[in-house]
Amino acid sequence: MTVRYETYRCKSILIRHKEVDEDWYWVKYSAHPYVCCAFGCHFCYFRAERYLRDIPCEDFDKVIRVKINAPQMLRKQLPRAEKNVIALGDWQPAEKEFLLSRRMLEVVRDLNFPIHIIERSPLLVRDLDILEEINKETWCCVSYSFSTVDKSITKIFEPKAPAPKKRMEAIREISERGILTGLSFMPILPHITDDETHLEETFAMAKEHGAHYVLCATLTMEGQQRDWVMSVIREHYPELASKYEQLYANDAYVPGQKYHKELDARTRRLLKKYGLSPKIPKPVFEDQRKSQRRIDSY
Repeated sequence: MTVRYETYRCKSILIRHKEVDEDWYWVKYSAHPYVCCAFGCHFCYFRAERYLRDIPCEDFDKVIRVKINAPQMLRKQLPRAEKNVIALGDWQPAEKEFLLSRRMLEVVRDLNFPIHIIERSPLLVRDLDILEEINKETWCCVSYSFSTVDKSITKIFEPKAPAPKKRMEAIREISERGILTGLSFMPILPHITDDETHLEETFAMAKEHGAHYVLCATLTMEGQQRDWVMSVIREHYPELASKYEQLYANDAYVPGQKYHKELDARTRRLLKKYGLSPKIPKPVFEDQRKSQRRIDSY
């Protein structure tokens, strides 16, 4: 089915989070020009009702809403914001036509804000020129999203997303430009990609391609997104359906503590083995660097 684009003018683009996300991405703000995603990953948490609102779950990868005035709105709102990290844009297929994420990058560069991009598309490397300028003046970080590097599994859960190999090549190119980059290894799929073999393959490729860190988390499930994921499990892994129902019993958002401890132990062993960090170092903005240089000169 052909993807349909619905353009509209948004009244606001910058979302201010209650707290800086110190556990994962260090972001205080986010701004995204597209609603829904043509990659259509079956596990994506954006399939939940609170994100899609009036869009049916089955249209998540078929109807893309485009905030056609996103760059102008960001230029209007960002000067009023306190200097902090902003999660920006996305480089799904719509970006080839509308160029909104690139234009929003230009706004961030012009206003000297630090940035963190969480992405699946290698199209991002098209805009490395702007990322380098941002990184030189303040702070830039890029996290590439993976659930696995096993092609047979990505064909089931990420059938329209760029191949893992292409994402890894983008990581190498970005890392070689001196930009902090790594993996957002989320979601690790219980009983599918959480075994030692699948985990180690991903960590080894991350290290080989210049990643500095791997952020690990398991699958979350909520509302209609839960129903969607379970339909995929029942179709492709019917033997795991009861295990998933037990792991996510009573509408649990994540599996219980026992599962988390076991997964954490496996991932930490591999992080240590490959010399990868489990977290992104705290960002240091240019304003902070200048202050420190003044202190050091006394």
